[in-house]
Amino acid sequence: MKCYSCQTELDINPRLKMSKDEECPKCRHDLRCCRMCDFYDPKIYNECRETSAERVVHKEKKNFCDYFILTTQTQRTADANSVIDAAKSLFKN
Repeated sequence: MKCYSCQTELDINPRLKMSKDEECPKCRHDLRCCRMCDFYDPKIYNECRETSAERVVHKEKKNFCDYFILTTQTQRTADANSVIDAAKSLFKN
C-alpha cells in the first residue's frame, strides 16, 4: 500500500480500523481521507462511488466518513493525473 501523495510504501494492515489522525510518516499527509478510500473515484460525480456518503469537499483532508474503507490499490495518483491530462487534452487549441 502506498501514500496517495508521495507514493511511500506504508506498513498498514487494511483489515484494521485506521485512526482519524493517521499520517504518512514521510510527507505527513492525512491517510484517513477520500484519496485513500476504496470508494474514491475521480471519474464520477462527487468523486465517490458510495451514493449514501455525505459530500466531502477536501478529498486530501482527514474526515469522519462512515463508509471509509482503506484502499488496497496503489494507482490513485496515476489515475487522478490521467483524468486531469485527458481533460486538458480536450481543451487544447
